[in-house]
Amino acid sequence: MNYQDCLDYMNSLGRFSKKPGLEKIKYLCGLFDNPQEAYKSIHIAGTNGKGSATAMLANIMRGLDYKTGRFISPYIYDFTERVSVNGEEISRDDVIFYTRKIKQAIDKLPEEYKPNTFQFVTLLAFLYYRDKNCEIAVLETGLGGRFDPTNIIKSPLVSVIMQIGMDHMAVLGCDTVEQIAHEKCGIIKENCALVLYPANLPSVIKIAEQTAREQLRIYNAGFKIFKDT
Repeated sequence: MNYQDCLDYMNSLGRFSKKPGLEKIKYLCGLFDNPQEAYKSIHIAGTNGKGSATAMLANIMRGLDYKTGRFISPYIYDFTERVSVNGEEISRDDVIFYTRKIKQAIDKLPEEYKPNTFQFVTLLAFLYYRDKNCEIAVLETGLGGRFDPTNIIKSPLVSVIMQIGMDHMAVLGCDTVEQIAHEKCGIIKENCALVLYPANLPSVIKIAEQTAREQLRIYNAGFKIFKDT
């Protein structure tokens, strides 16, 4: 397989799975000893602003001398933009290496265990960050949050939710911004900090607060949102 063959193969897997959920990506990561658990993570979701937040946070972590992976979706010019370490994009040779490695494993699996495109790319990124000895990875969700493949991570250092609006309604099965907010807030995990974009709609902020109260046990004494002056 050359580089273009790898891209064609990944795209051939299809964008969406018939059944939403994290069971498949959990199984696939388990085949490779759960690479996503080898480093700390920062998780970012939202309709607008998540790309900028991902870039800024990755640069901040690098500035603090952490070896930092960055995962984005989609890319602008070349696939290699999606996966980088300390600002350096994954090489085409490494794309070929990891595509072959994953393909070899999943070719043996029954059809129901085979990934879609985004699940495949997420696993590729997780493996790359582990092999590069990353200390932290800044991960941007691709679609929604609750069932996004990146949401397999157990306990991010912080969950960041940027501005939420009407996006991917048909795929997410949502008709309102509040329903979309529930999907995005699926990245809020127990005992992990939450940073919420303060200019969200009041109904969205309410949903985020409710989710945080349920999940962030460290805030039982009182949950606060800090807004810009």
